[in-house]
Amino acid sequence: MCTLCQKCHDALTKGHIPKFSAANDVWLGDVPAELQGLTIPEAKFISLYRHNSCVIKLHSPFHSVTTSQAALKGNCITFPQNIPNIVTSLPLVLDDLCDTLKVILVGARPPEHIHPRKILTVRKKKIIQALNWLKQHNVLYRNIEINLENIAQLPDDDVPESIMSAMEQKIGVEETDSERVG
Repeated sequence: MCTLCQKCHDALTKGHIPKFSAANDVWLGDVPAELQGLTIPEAKFISLYRHNSCVIKLHSPFHSVTTSQAALKGNCITFPQNIPNIVTSLPLVLDDLCDTLKVILVGARPPEHIHPRKILTVRKKKIIQALNWLKQHNVLYRNIEINLENIAQLPDDDVPESIMSAMEQKIGVEETDSERVG
């Protein structure tokens, strides 16, 4: 006897193999601790391919100007790109991040630096751990050079200034109201 999620139970009841089951060769195993919790920018820094551009649109879930941007919610859309040759050195150069990542903030007032941190933070130590794990356990990363100059440019635990300065802001009550209407 085992516990099943509702989607697996429904599929099995209908005589189908659950879409995301190991039987469909979808289960790759548990995500190692070194790769868990990577933010979108961190994942882009350690990716072998720049296969998509990512647009993140964030807005305050609150309707009052006084409580706006006490939290953020939003959407992330990716667009396919032409895949260039595989990289030979990681992480990505800090200033190149904005070529594939665009952040749009909609709100009643400009964000404080702390608000987008959960989504956009880059942690130097996390990137080093992830790259070391990938070099040791993933054959595609074995010959990748860990570029110490690029690592030195990364923040210890903060949103890179290049993301903050390239962030598009739609500030004002009218912008916020039009965003809520659609």
